[in-house]
Amino acid sequence: MSYIDWNRFLAGYQKHRGGSFFSCGRERLNQCDSQLVLPDGEEPPLLILLRQCAEGRGSWDNLIARTTIPLDGSYSLHIRRKDLTGAGFQTLMSLAGERRDYGDPAALKGRVVTTDDRAFTKLVLGDRELRNALTARPGDSLRVAPGPLDDGAHTVEVCCENFDGTLTQRSPWLTDHIAALTDDCFFKDDGEKSALQKAAQEDFDRQMDGFLAFLRAARDAVKRWPVKK
Repeated sequence: MSYIDWNRFLAGYQKHRGGSFFSCGRERLNQCDSQLVLPDGEEPPLLILLRQCAEGRGSWDNLIARTTIPLDGSYSLHIRRKDLTGAGFQTLMSLAGERRDYGDPAALKGRVVTTDDRAFTKLVLGDRELRNALTARPGDSLRVAPGPLDDGAHTVEVCCENFDGTLTQRSPWLTDHIAALTDDCFFKDDGEKSALQKAAQEDFDRQMDGFLAFLRAARDAVKRWPVKK
């Protein structure tokens, strides 16, 4: 399949949802590299990052969304898929007692949870909206971490590690409409191409709405409780 211009889809999302879009420029259209800063009412803005990652001879496209919250103490949490951690790491975390039942097996199925405050994390994961978001987005990870200054600022981040998908697992972002843009457009007239692009953009917007709903649910769940240190 040919290259998918995810930058174009993020720019289209900005047209529909607002915010400020930053692109790597047309001369690098084959590189996944753009950002969107999206206002979020009275809350701090949301930062959406599209980027290309590389390791060895391989490369993949990565999607991250971040926001910031103030907490009255330091707190860290990382929830990610088991297949994104090595077997040795999983065994070590299990022996250390970091993988615990936080009350909702469906939301945490196939995931590893690490945190520096288990009691607080149980409160966070007791939030229904966050549990629903975790269940709805099994391929995405969540991270909460203190910022560089000792001022209570924390980053809340959700990530889709490889939203192009793999040979064995198709990405929910790669819908039939989006795939058809690269597979079938050569044989379509302008009207058909326009209709397909519109449908593909609607698919992307729907996925991004869900991705950002996950971020908002995590933000709200974490800041709902005081951190006791």
